[in-house]
Amino acid sequence: MLETDEQLVMKARGGDREAFSVLMVRYERPVLAEAMSVLRSWHDARDVAQDAFFTAYRKLKHLWTPGKFGPWVLQIARRSAWRYRKRRSYGACEAIPPDLPTRQTDLLNSDLPQDLLVLVTRLPDQERVVVMLRYLDGLQPVNISQVLGRPVGTVTKQLSRAHRRLRKWLGKEVDHEQP
Repeated sequence: MLETDEQLVMKARGGDREAFSVLMVRYERPVLAEAMSVLRSWHDARDVAQDAFFTAYRKLKHLWTPGKFGPWVLQIARRSAWRYRKRRSYGACEAIPPDLPTRQTDLLNSDLPQDLLVLVTRLPDQERVVVMLRYLDGLQPVNISQVLGRPVGTVTKQLSRAHRRLRKWLGKEVDHEQP
């Protein structure tokens, strides 16, 4: 049976490093997506993700609600990414490597995956994170809401806005009005 975040956090607090490893594997891709949404650099996002997990491990005793590990570690990643970005004075968008480890999804099966990924990095922060979790990690909206600590309705609304924005940018705006 799959252990909950709360169970794993409690074990990790007790010194079980394997429990924390399970949490790392569970949240690796969302943390990377969060860092990528701020930094727009795959390599820097990996560094920030590693730092975020190290920070989370050190501060695990400060997590008041063990069942909220996902939103908490994403917040750590977001803050770490912004600090990293500020230190590095980012401005340019690094190309996303073609060997980005992802699941096969609608976004990546497109004829223009690189172009789409670049457009995704231009989305507003809230939309960018949910799109990356949905299409790069393959999470369903209900799972995204749990990871981000947002209501499911908010997640679906952000996905809808992002889809509309991406279609417009790709010149594929669909007219839904009746003739």
